[in-house]
This record gives sequence, structure tokens and C-alpha cells, in this order.
Amino acid sequence: MPSVPDLLLATLEMLNAEEFKRFLSHLAHCLLSIFPPIPWNQLENADTKVTVDKMVQSYGPEYAVKITVVILKMMKWFDLAEKLRNNYRLGNTARQNNLCIMRTLLPASNIWHRMS
Repeated sequence: MPSVPDLLLATLEMLNAEEFKRFLSHLAHCLLSIFPPIPWNQLENADTKVTVDKMVQSYGPEYAVKITVVILKMMKWFDLAEKLRNNYRLGNTARQNNLCIMRTLLPASNIWHRMS
């Protein structure tokens, strides 16, 4: 089950250099009014790894995925956007299932004891 940064990295690596620059431009000029843009001077020489790190740091994992999906759709990369969204949902469901299994297997008192 890949982490959010791994999912974002794999997605952005599907873009060629020109498309990646367009993605960065959308991210920096944030055509999404509810999210503050990441300043262009922090992105203009950034590779995919640095970009993913900045997105997750700025927006958190869930919103980094959502913003990436929206920008990819703006760029007409519908299939890639849908693939990212589905992979994120799959991973999110698996994480929730693992948490439910842990809660079922370990009584609450046992969890607190292990955490202290």
C-alpha cells in the first residue's frame, strides 16, 4: 500500500518536462481559490520529489491529492487524475480497515499500555 507521497510522485513522473512545468504553473498560480498557492520561486527549479514534499507540507496528504486531481483535470489528463483518485481511495480504505482490525484485536487498555 503506497503512501500518499509515493502516489503523488508516481503520478507526477508520468508527465513529461513541459507538462510538469504546466502543472507547477497551475500550482504556483493556484487557480483554485480556496488553497493558497505555493510561491513560484519555490517551484520553478523543483523536481517531482521536492514538489510532492512541498504540496504535502502545505496542504496535507488528502488535499495534496485533491489538488493534484483538479490540476490534472484542468490539464486534460482525466485518466491519470482518475487513477490517482482511485489509488488514493484504495489505500485510504486499506488504512481504515487495518485500523479497524487493530481496534478489534487489541482492547483499549492494551493499546494505552503499549503507547506509554
